[in-house]
Amino acid sequence: IVCTATMANPAKILALFPYIGKSHFVFFEPYVKELANRGHEVVVVSHFPQKNPVPNLKDISLVGSLDVDATDRVDMDKLFGFKFLSTAYKELNQLSESCNKTLAFHAVQDLYRSKKHFDLVIVESFNTDCVLPVAHKFNAPIIGISSSTVFPWTDYRMGNPRNPAYVP
Repeated sequence: IVCTATMANPAKILALFPYIGKSHFVFFEPYVKELANRGHEVVVVSHFPQKNPVPNLKDISLVGSLDVDATDRVDMDKLFGFKFLSTAYKELNQLSESCNKTLAFHAVQDLYRSKKHFDLVIVESFNTDCVLPVAHKFNAPIIGISSSTVFPWTDYRMGNPRNPAYVP
């Protein structure tokens, strides 16, 4: 008896993780590494390039695209207590600025202008909708993943019902 194993065609996958929070990236990192480990060609756009090369995984680094060091720890006093509202307002204002800077960053522009082909695009569904045009450009199916509760505007596109009986 002769047994032969055939492997499915590996996919070319683009993963877009533009949020600068390390706590989010550590959630996605094992996922993209496992995809690469299974033979898929994975291109990851993030603020956290691999320190050691991973076979089948190519990083497009966003390091330097923002004026914030991704290794900075969050000041918990800013998140809780009286400073919360002013911090939240400041963060919301910085979101549009970070989106503009991320999209204008040379590495993202080079990717956008490229003639690359991707079979699948994975996008973090957080406050990072600004990278959806990059995903759309490659005309591939998009998978949204999240390391936290999804925001209300993502429920509709994912087909999740919003029941007012328990969703405020």
